[in-house]
Formats: sequence, structure tokens, C-alpha cells
Amino acid sequence: MTAMDKKERETLGAYLRREREAREIKLTALSKATKISLPLLVALEADDQGAFPDKKAIPDYLKRYCRYLLMDDQEAVKRFALQPARRLPEVIEKSLPPPVVAASYVLPQTIISLAKEPSYFRKRRLVFSSVAALFLLFAILAGIIFYFHPLRERAAKTDVINVEVPRAAVKSPAPAVRKEKVIGNRDSKRYHLPGMKYYHQIEAYHRVEFDSEAVAVREGYHKAPR
Repeated sequence: MTAMDKKERETLGAYLRREREAREIKLTALSKATKISLPLLVALEADDQGAFPDKKAIPDYLKRYCRYLLMDDQEAVKRFALQPARRLPEVIEKSLPPPVVAASYVLPQTIISLAKEPSYFRKRRLVFSSVAALFLLFAILAGIIFYFHPLRERAAKTDVINVEVPRAAVKSPAPAVRKEKVIGNRDSKRYHLPGMKYYHQIEAYHRVEFDSEAVAVREGYHKAPR
């Protein structure tokens, strides 16, 4: 039988164990990396499907196993589907590490007696709690008396009266600047500026007003000599 035939006839567990040992990976390291418990990893490599509470979860364990070892997870799932279930051999069950039991430690008798003996504050906790309750009650009463005391209301009213509200500075509106018009004469086709001699002497029926010299020039008027 050739090596190729042996690989094809080997079980899923033998296939997984061979690939893991070829990569020199310990079961403990694999369990820590994949979050799969050590007994379940041993059951996978021993083809023991009965060790799993839910057999439907076995393909998921196989995928996590193969992905960590950079194996073909589909090949492992295919081998699992074609392989009948087997029980865990007794030899492998005996090879599992025994469960770790935490060592018990007995405290010395002196420490136990000190722990049982009540402390100073525990003995007098009733006194301390009574003093704290009285202090809290006095604080509440003092606050109520201060809040409803008539002198406090009188002082608050006096403060309100004595406070001077600053008057807001009211700015008087700036006087509107009256813009002088440019006066034109319909007969002479001349316009006069404010301050010129005939500015106020043009008769009403000849008088024409313009907003600026540019407007007067545009209308065909010329500036008067004086």
C-alpha cells in the first residue's frame, strides 16, 4: 500500500493529528488559540463524536481547528460527513490530564480569632450612626429656618431696591442730510449748482431738478458760467 493510499484511508482524527504534528503544534496551544477545550480536541483527533453534547457543532470546531493550522477546512468537513461515529478509546481517556484541584489553605488560629473579634467602630456603630443622624437633622432644620426667616426676605427686598439699573445709552438719530438738487433752466438748457448766482432765481415754469450733474448732462444741459 502506497503512502497516498494510506492518506486516503486514514480517519479524520488521524488526518488532523498528522497535520498538527507536522506543524509541531501542541494540543494545549491549539486549545488556547481556538477556544476549544482540550477534551474536545482529543475527541476530534480520536474520531469520538459522542464526546460532543451537540453533534451539529462539530463542523464549526473542525473549521476553527483547520483555520488556525492553515488547513483546508472543507476537506476536513467532507471527511467528517463520510466517516461514521466512533467512541473515544480507553487508552486516550486514561492519557487525559487529571483535573486540577485547588489546594486548600487553613488560616492560623490567631488570624481567625482577630477576624471574629468585632472592631472598635463595629462595637460603637450605633453611637456613630446616632450622632450622624442628629447632625443631619440639625443641618436640615438650620436650612429651613434660614430659608423662611423674615430678616432674610427683608434683606432680599432691600437689595432689590438698592440696585441701580443702568440706563441704556439712547443714541439720538443723526440729522438727515438734505441733498441739494441740481437746478436746470428749460429755456437756456443750462443747470446751476448750489451756491451759484441764479440757483434760486429760476422761475418755477422754467425750473427743472436733477439728482446730479451727470443726470443733467445726460439730459442735454450745460453748466452755467456762474
